[in-house]
Amino acid sequence: MTPTTRLLMWTGVIALGATLSAQGFNLQTGSWEITLRVDGTVPTAATAPPGTRPDVPLKKARTFTRCVTPDDVKTLNLGLTDSRTEKDCRVVKSTITPTVADMTRTCGGDDARTEVAHFEAPSPQTLQATITTTRGLETTKTTIAGKWLAAACQH
Repeated sequence: MTPTTRLLMWTGVIALGATLSAQGFNLQTGSWEITLRVDGTVPTAATAPPGTRPDVPLKKARTFTRCVTPDDVKTLNLGLTDSRTEKDCRVVKSTITPTVADMTRTCGGDDARTEVAHFEAPSPQTLQATITTTRGLETTKTTIAGKWLAAACQH
């Protein structure tokens, strides 16, 4: 997977959480296993105009381990966002409880899009999320499943 594809995939997925305010979303910190699945297509070049850029179909699940800090839990970032892609984004609606977070975010600029996210923490050791990203006529649905592995992160 190219860095551009990975960035685009994660931007539409976890980056949403970076703007959630701290109202106590209940997740443990430490080492987490995250499984990410994107259904739809991701443009291979975010700066190319829609309709002129080749799209890459994404159906395969990706699993990776991340160290989640208290700040990551506070912002629901999970350590995956890239601040360069967040400058043109703003939250237009959000509702957050200890176990559920719903948010709608719009982004302008070269990667104009609307993201609608639903995060659930059935327990402090599990995370589920669904994020629908719309870019013009393109829609991508991303699902996330996370499970806590240990209090200490391995580097």
